[in-house]
Amino acid sequence: MGIRLRRSREEKIERVTVGLSIVKERMERRVREMTNRSRQLFEQVVAAKLEGDEERAVIYANELRQLRSMLNAAIRNQLMIEAVVNKLETIRDIDEFRKFIGPIRSLISSVAPSIRGVAPEIGHQLQSVQEQLEDLSFEIGTVPSMYMPPIEPDEEEVRKILKEAAEVAARRLRESTPEPP
Repeated sequence: MGIRLRRSREEKIERVTVGLSIVKERMERRVREMTNRSRQLFEQVVAAKLEGDEERAVIYANELRQLRSMLNAAIRNQLMIEAVVNKLETIRDIDEFRKFIGPIRSLISSVAPSIRGVAPEIGHQLQSVQEQLEDLSFEIGTVPSMYMPPIEPDEEEVRKILKEAAEVAARRLRESTPEPP
């Protein structure tokens, strides 16, 4: 019975990992789409400037500013999901998973609203992964995040991931999108 239960848990961890991998891939696709749209808008700003149509250039520039803000959030979320997937892929046993499930759940909960704002369909899939994590969390006997104390040693890792993801997101955004004239 113990082997079957362990295998069942491993399969559930694998389903969570696969679900998050799918979310990550869809976020990558969404970031590419937004980056392409950002470039198009930039070209429209340039074209409007060349035509001397300042009003239209300002409209496009404002839309570009909003899109870049969403793009920055999308890149940051994509990187955080990627970090969680990488961590899940390196976990070898249930005790190690038990150690990281709280920070992983916290991280996913923190990015979920932003992802739903940028890509609702991806947010829906992430909600399904969150539910799987909750079920698995109860099954292996970890405390739900709503009962966790606000500061936990493992959450330092989450903070590091968030900081690193924000830095990489800002760098990628600067590299991938030109500044308007």
